[in-house]
Amino acid sequence: MMFGTLSLAAALTLAPAQAVSLNLTNARFTFGELGAPHNDGKFLPGEYVILAFDIEGLPLSAEGKVTYTMSMEVTDKANKVVFKQEKPAESEEVLPLGGSRLPARGFVSLKGDQEPGTYTCKMTVTDKESKSTKTLEKQFEVIPKTFRIAGLFTTNDIKGEQLAPPVGVVGQNLFVHFALVNFGRGADKKPNSQVEMRVFDESKRPTLAKAISAVVPKEIADDDPALFRFVIPFNREGNFTAEFKAVDNVTGKTSTVTFPVKVVSR
Repeated sequence: MMFGTLSLAAALTLAPAQAVSLNLTNARFTFGELGAPHNDGKFLPGEYVILAFDIEGLPLSAEGKVTYTMSMEVTDKANKVVFKQEKPAESEEVLPLGGSRLPARGFVSLKGDQEPGTYTCKMTVTDKESKSTKTLEKQFEVIPKTFRIAGLFTTNDIKGEQLAPPVGVVGQNLFVHFALVNFGRGADKKPNSQVEMRVFDESKRPTLAKAISAVVPKEIADDDPALFRFVIPFNREGNFTAEFKAVDNVTGKTSTVTFPVKVVSR
């Protein structure tokens, strides 16, 4: 099997009740569960690939129940199946808020020696009430090992256990976790890399005169990733953009990740 673990999940969201047919919409890769869109769709071997989407048009019973199945299949660029779920995951949800939309996600963990190339992730959802079935397909790319910020995800807590979107209210904290991998080493066999965090306001102006930075420890063991955690306190409302830029001073390579951050008043 080319791929590692598989997980499928869905959670309710509020949507006005309406008579619509089953549909799968808003497909996007994300930085961790509940995270911001991972827009470039490129992943390193060993990373998680998380595909998020919305299930629209599930019929709601009088008690607010929806029942459906969901499965995933992954194929390579030659359309060869490299992962196929043996049996669809069955779900039954009760939606006290009403509506007919569920945000859903499926994810696989890429193996450390995953072959680079283009892959296609296909999600299939069947409404058990009407027997209607819909599928969506979205391509992603596994790239060769290179200097890169990898495995980024966001949480509400310092330990990285309470997954959270980059959205919140004034008074909260957003913790950003990630690894820096495949950095070079100089003549002294030591790394010379650092990461800088900048935040920009809605007018694309930096919120601080200088970036907040951290370096890769000189004593880090060979082949170990450098783990980083930054915190963004939500001290004022607004729409922002967080930027994390890593620089390898040995090889001259850089890696940059940006995503929107929204803070609202209480």
